[in-house]
Amino acid sequence: MNLFEIIKNKLPLLISLFRSSSKSNLKIQSSVSEGQKPIQINELKNVKLVKTISLGKSELYPKFSENLTESTDLTPRVIILNQNNIENFQPGYVFDSNILMHFEDYEDLLKNGHKLVNKLDNKPIYVLSASKNEFQNKKCPKNTFELNRDEHFTGKKRNFENILNKLPSSLKSNIYYVNITKCQEVIDLAKILLPDLRSWGLHKADSQFLSFSKLTKSTLITCDKALINSCNRARCGVIDFACFSERILQPSPLTVRERNTRILRKVHPSIFESKNHRIRKSHYRRGGLN
Repeated sequence: MNLFEIIKNKLPLLISLFRSSSKSNLKIQSSVSEGQKPIQINELKNVKLVKTISLGKSELYPKFSENLTESTDLTPRVIILNQNNIENFQPGYVFDSNILMHFEDYEDLLKNGHKLVNKLDNKPIYVLSASKNEFQNKKCPKNTFELNRDEHFTGKKRNFENILNKLPSSLKSNIYYVNITKCQEVIDLAKILLPDLRSWGLHKADSQFLSFSKLTKSTLITCDKALINSCNRARCGVIDFACFSERILQPSPLTVRERNTRILRKVHPSIFESKNHRIRKSHYRRGGLN
């Protein structure tokens, strides 16, 4: 029997096997489709996307995380980092105290915080314990007039924990809190930087922000002109928050306030304490106005 006759005799059997195999595969695919609900694009609308950054060992800060759900929850939150592990911190952005105070004073900043962060690189945002110290014994502006006058504030006491808790949802990003009180590396470098940059307006509290930023190769975000100059002299990355927020929000509430202050000064110059105003305004930009 030649090859052609062999194939001809076996052909019906091969066709039968192929048909039964096709039916079996069809049944399997059908059962999978029936057992799984297809994902619709509109079901992904409510999924929260959070910037995930690995910083090594860390833990949730209990005081700022009372209402947190499971650790697998991706909701932005405040996380405390071990200050003794600073050499492993990734370069990021360091908020000066005046940035937190501005978020406390201007509701528009809180509403648009995510727009600001979206213009930054995907890096961690650090808040230092030095800011908590600068919040003590200071008050918010009592009303719009007091805010525009930009002098001695007499409103409610500033609340560091409250504004820190609001930042993650505003920025839609985790906030990494670092207690630098006993971080010897930060303290030592600050002592070296302070004498050299004092003539540029650097003071003790700001030297800690500059020190931490240099050690972690981070960018400092501030409204303090003296601190900006000191960062430039120390070759540390820095962002002028007033200019940065204006470029994105157009107008920034800081720009609006400065414009209103100029108008108020022109119309009612007598309500300003000229010498003390300049001193206090400079001090406020460092996060120190009461």
